[in-house]
Amino acid sequence: MANVSNWVILIRFNNLIINAFVQFFYFIILLKEHPELSFYPTFLIMIFSFFIGASTYIFNDIVDLDIDKINKPETFIIENQLSLKASKWGLFVFFFVGFLISIYCTFYFNLIFWAANYLILSGLSSYYSIIFKRIFLIGNLIVAFFCSYSILLIQFVNVGFDFSSINLNSNLGFLLLFSFLITLIREIVKDLEDIEGDKLLGLKTLPIVLGDKKTKLFLKALLIISIVGLSFYFSNNWIFNVLNCVLIAIYIYLLLEITKAEDKKNYHRISSILKYSMVIGLICAYWLD
Repeated sequence: MANVSNWVILIRFNNLIINAFVQFFYFIILLKEHPELSFYPTFLIMIFSFFIGASTYIFNDIVDLDIDKINKPETFIIENQLSLKASKWGLFVFFFVGFLISIYCTFYFNLIFWAANYLILSGLSSYYSIIFKRIFLIGNLIVAFFCSYSILLIQFVNVGFDFSSINLNSNLGFLLLFSFLITLIREIVKDLEDIEGDKLLGLKTLPIVLGDKKTKLFLKALLIISIVGLSFYFSNNWIFNVLNCVLIAIYIYLLLEITKAEDKKNYHRISSILKYSMVIGLICAYWLD
């Protein structure tokens, strides 16, 4: 059981389940206007996303082994709870199973896009771990893009996709903007949490380049943009309005917490609140008229 729990931690199972929940719930939102939709295509994309996400997390931890020994000395898994060799085998298995699923999707949807998409996303994820996450702001933007892209995939397989479907008053537009902004904020908070190890290994993350104070100002600006943006989203549905007010209250609270935050524990708590606030935002989108 201990070995299984180590793999659960290594692939960030909780994060993958949240992403699957986001994709599933967006399918539920689509059912409001398209009750004839089958769940099977969405299920395939959820599995597709799960395996590419799991392999990305393992690869990132292998690349970041030296960093994690500094940033997470008590919780890093590779060479502590799992051997490097076992982790590399796990990476191969998750990647290969995911690739097989992408091949199945290619035949099921009759689109070569899915196999190519899997390889492109895997390549981009690898470059993220090796190069992009070490470049000022670029890595943060890529992770935020991935989060929004996972929602777009559900739109694509169920009802197709065109740019006219993206507007700020639509469920899709709200979710894309919300998920992108909150993921971006969370990634920068995580950089603040990991600044000690990142600095020793020469990374150029936002906190290292700008310093703590300027990074906090940048985070506050993004949170204020989020709060102002949410304040424009009020509808005739009282459930949406209540959930929207809850989100606004959470982000006002985080504005104050970021000002006071000074150590890993504070930043980790802020990061966790941001992660679970995305679930509230998703439920909120369901009730958007």
